[in-house]
Amino acid sequence: MQRSNRIHIPALFAILGSILFFWSTALLAGQITVAWDANPDPRIGGYKLYYRQIAQGYSSIDVGYQTSFTLLNLMDGKAFCITASVYDITRTLESGLSEEICKQLPPALQDMNGDGAADLAGVNSNGRIYYTLNRSTWINIPGQIKQLAVGDLDGNGIADLAGISSAGNIYYSTNLSTWTHIPGQLNQLAVGDLDGNGIADLAGISSAGNIYYSTNLSTWTHIPGQLSQLVAGDLDGNGIADLAGISSAGNIYYSTNLSTWTHIPGQLKQIVMGDLDGNGTADLAGISSAGNIYYSTNLSTWTRIPGTLARLAVGDLNGDGRDDLAGISSAGNIYYSTNLSTWTHIPGWWLDQIKIKDINGDGSADIVGLSGGSIYYTTNLITWTNIPGWLAVLDNP
Repeated sequence: MQRSNRIHIPALFAILGSILFFWSTALLAGQITVAWDANPDPRIGGYKLYYRQIAQGYSSIDVGYQTSFTLLNLMDGKAFCITASVYDITRTLESGLSEEICKQLPPALQDMNGDGAADLAGVNSNGRIYYTLNRSTWINIPGQIKQLAVGDLDGNGIADLAGISSAGNIYYSTNLSTWTHIPGQLNQLAVGDLDGNGIADLAGISSAGNIYYSTNLSTWTHIPGQLSQLVAGDLDGNGIADLAGISSAGNIYYSTNLSTWTHIPGQLKQIVMGDLDGNGTADLAGISSAGNIYYSTNLSTWTRIPGTLARLAVGDLNGDGRDDLAGISSAGNIYYSTNLSTWTHIPGWWLDQIKIKDINGDGSADIVGLSGGSIYYTTNLITWTNIPGWLAVLDNP
């Protein structure tokens, strides 16, 4: 907890310690909205917010008597910490700081044209690559890929594409038209800002399970160990993406230094990463070989959610700043949970792939899926809309 060197007056500002912060973050909006309980003491003159990016100093803003405020023009994908103080009506005395709370803004991973809404990309059964910016028409990108990943690879605030061919060759495109080859061969890609410079980097697994990452889109660094699945996210709240994954035997590992792995007890067949408790750090969730669903908010113990699923996806479905879960059962039925305990069934098309992303830019994530190659999405978690076309694989944000 960060503390200031300002005068602390417990009698006047006793209620400050019980300030409650609520977060509301919109994808790609670069903003955090905070709200707190008003202090009824008549001697209160107003509030100050102090905010900082991880590992940097505070900036402050006097918000007067307001009990909510939106910080704008923050860098997407970065972790910010916010605390507050109150001052008296003479503006000569200021309390110490309240408990600091940190939050990581959603990474600018999915918006391909800068309109604030996530876009879609995918490949068909022949490996041909398509994307859509309007959820109705598809644009072909020359080339053939078996897997696509999305991230802002050049730091311009607009998502780019990276992919792997059927031979394992690695490519990326920052203009949605031409591809640049990166030496090496991989079987799976993950995207995240691995060095904290605000630009997405690549990590991946070879066909032998060897793990590599690149922060310059040209050379790869090997991380000792072997994995069969890999995901990226900020597990320790320092504003830099970390890695987690599972081995071919289902054993679970994570790394916060890109060099060594920590083992988490348990076994999974699929792993996903998201901020499930809204504390600004990524958590883990996954499915066992039996379809049982688990999550961990402490990187050590797992909590089981009743039910069974065959596939799992993560994202903030109700815009409350906490990531939620959605999944598909072995029969293709679709469910979601916003409380990590109970599931709501969505009637409709039986899906065989599922993704969560904010495709209408309203700050709440939506569900996109494939059913036998047909593409569907829902923005209200009730009804489905078909996008004409056919894909074999959706992009992997």
